[in-house]
Amino acid sequence: MEPQPDENRQGSEAGIRLVQLGRGDRGRMAAAELERDECQLLHALGLTDRCLLKVCKQGDPCIVQVRATRIGISQRLAERILVVPAESE
Repeated sequence: MEPQPDENRQGSEAGIRLVQLGRGDRGRMAAAELERDECQLLHALGLTDRCLLKVCKQGDPCIVQVRATRIGISQRLAERILVVPAESE
């Protein structure tokens, strides 16, 4: 069963879970089913609505690259981030 979105869900596009992307895959952040403070932290790290990210490593932590910065995200958070797969450049 999919988690129900809460009032802090960001974005409006449907997507897949970040954990469903493989190493080297790219996606655009579409939504986050997170608490307000978790959303604020990700935003401060550069994971903003519609940002392009690349998966460097899946697992715990999930490591993604946003622009030139790599960010480690716990698997628990990565499971609640929705992305729209993007074509590799």
